[in-house]
Amino acid sequence: MCIRSRYSLSQVDLKESLHPVIDHSRNKLATKNISLHVRLGDQPLVIHADPMRMHQLFFNLFENAFRYTDANGHVLLSAELLENHIKIEISDSTPCVPQEDMEHIFQRFYRVERSRNRASGGTGLGLSICRNIVKAHNASITAKHSAAGGLTITILFPRNISHALT
Repeated sequence: MCIRSRYSLSQVDLKESLHPVIDHSRNKLATKNISLHVRLGDQPLVIHADPMRMHQLFFNLFENAFRYTDANGHVLLSAELLENHIKIEISDSTPCVPQEDMEHIFQRFYRVERSRNRASGGTGLGLSICRNIVKAHNASITAKHSAAGGLTITILFPRNISHALT
């Protein structure tokens, strides 16, 4: 079965998909005194996508940032319009993911902190779901250490150039 068959694709401005998630996440992050900084720019960020899956993608990424960012930390969401892509980055502060775990974090059921239980650390499905959503949209997702000592998730979506030019 093709993953894309369960998707309903249309023109989506990623900013519109992000705003409800940003509002929800800002309030949730505040419960741990984690600040959220948003840099989306002024231009529309239009791609061909399933709006519900975009909501799910961003919700999962912010949920991951909430779970794995220490209290009093910060999360940065940024977007950059590139020639052929739209780059979305979500970076958080400490703690970091150990280097030996970095290549595995998008695998199903993989959890960096094996001592965490489902109630506090999740099932290990969130980033795997994100990877599947991103791949179904012909995009890429990567992870690296952030400058603030945590994790940076980078997604490169192919731009819908024909729509952006009209």
